[in-house]
Amino acid sequence: MKSDTNNNSIIQKLPPMRKVAIEAVMAITGWDAEYAKQQISSAAKKLNTTWTAYAKNELWYLDENDSPASLGAAKRTAAKRKEYITKVREATGWDEAKTRAELAKARSYGMNGYYYCLYAAWNLSDEEIAKQAKVIAERKEQRQKTEDWYIDTCVKKSGKSREEIVAHMKELKAMGINTHKYTTFECFNFTPEQIEAFAVRAKEEQEKSDNTTRKYLQKICDATGWSEAKVKMEVSRAKLACGASYEDYYVFRLYEQPYEAHAQYVTFGLFSKMRAKYNDYGPSIKVLDDKAEFNRTFSDLINRRWFVNRNLSYEEFLKNIDGLDSVIVKPLAATQGKDVHKFSCKVEDKEALYKEIMSLRKSIVEEYIIQHPDVMAFCDTSVNTIRITTLNANGKCNFLYSVFRMGRGNVVDNFHAGGIAAAVDMRTGVVITHAADLEANVFPTNPYSGLAMRGFQIPHWDKIIDICKQAYNRVPGANLIGWDFAITPDGVDLIEGNPGASYVVAQIPFVQHHVGLRDVMVDPYM
Repeated sequence: MKSDTNNNSIIQKLPPMRKVAIEAVMAITGWDAEYAKQQISSAAKKLNTTWTAYAKNELWYLDENDSPASLGAAKRTAAKRKEYITKVREATGWDEAKTRAELAKARSYGMNGYYYCLYAAWNLSDEEIAKQAKVIAERKEQRQKTEDWYIDTCVKKSGKSREEIVAHMKELKAMGINTHKYTTFECFNFTPEQIEAFAVRAKEEQEKSDNTTRKYLQKICDATGWSEAKVKMEVSRAKLACGASYEDYYVFRLYEQPYEAHAQYVTFGLFSKMRAKYNDYGPSIKVLDDKAEFNRTFSDLINRRWFVNRNLSYEEFLKNIDGLDSVIVKPLAATQGKDVHKFSCKVEDKEALYKEIMSLRKSIVEEYIIQHPDVMAFCDTSVNTIRITTLNANGKCNFLYSVFRMGRGNVVDNFHAGGIAAAVDMRTGVVITHAADLEANVFPTNPYSGLAMRGFQIPHWDKIIDICKQAYNRVPGANLIGWDFAITPDGVDLIEGNPGASYVVAQIPFVQHHVGLRDVMVDPYM
């Protein structure tokens, strides 16, 4: 810092407006007059602006390597730089000089202020910052390749030019609809009204996704003892290796496995591309989402009685439930076992039962399935089901995986409703693992019944496989489907087909062995 005499000498020679500007800059930055004059003059010349504008817009936050093309760009860059410096100072207690020095050092490794704050890099060593900067650069290349893949997929499906798709994607991205959603839901076919409605839904889903990320970030911290900075760094490396989300990283316990092992797992990033490639979003796929439409389409493969709780007289209701012990009521578009109710049909007050069922949201009402006694023995409070996911590709029915899903005292066997699942050998129908829940907790026996699952032969396995072969290509445009089956004393009943077939339930039973299924479920078809 030059002496006050030297500073005053430089300042007094300046015009009044420049004098005011340089004094304002010096007061905040701590620069001496000579350095402040040099910085202001250089920036003002580059941006064709005034010293007053430099001071007003706090352009001293610009880095010497920044080269914005206009004053507006400079203002935005300086504001962002100020934001990063403020965040770091608040988190660390550093003074501005140290903060600037640490950010400059991180930039020399290739990590800018945005990522420095995102990964709380003040908690990382120089070696870790350098490693993470490399991952960031590789992830940037990966994201571009992924975006190109989605663009190419949309071009192929829509028949539009690449330029049209890119322009439309950019327009919708500004509304909060990312490339993945654009492709999966085929937004190139949407009307303006549909786009507006979808944008609202996309925003809501993004908020849920952000909450899920925060939840699993904390779960990983609790499981590992790592700082948030360390978790963010490790998950970003897993994203590079296999497209893992925070939920994938936690559920598949990737933190217990070497980085090289991550690539064997099917993850959100990978399976999203599978869904986008093989399933069309339109009238055909909606056959699977509407339970009543599904039952009509696959009526020859369904043995149970069913009806919808709308436009139904009391007399018709009595006829539909005549002779039934119980019914299951599911909203037509329900997923993950949500809002599923079981009602006894043996009640005295049938009219009260009618009114209660009719008052529920539009739902499918189905005869409660009587299970095969060997299957029911695992948990008699729920219908325990078989999930098989098939892929219509290469001109045949490809079987990706199968699991035996059981309740443990609850009404449904769904994973997201507390159920557990064990893997089934596709060739034989024999259960080959212990069961696991959504947290990857392992259960050698069902907690409700105490029965061991591994080694159990699924009854009527050949009939399940036969139905899959009859059903797999029945709905045009729906090629990747998770089929759910109930096993009855006399055979098999097809319950539903899910175009959003889960990759999580397929791999959870194998987490105990640190085994992923990418080589079976994805690589042969992508």
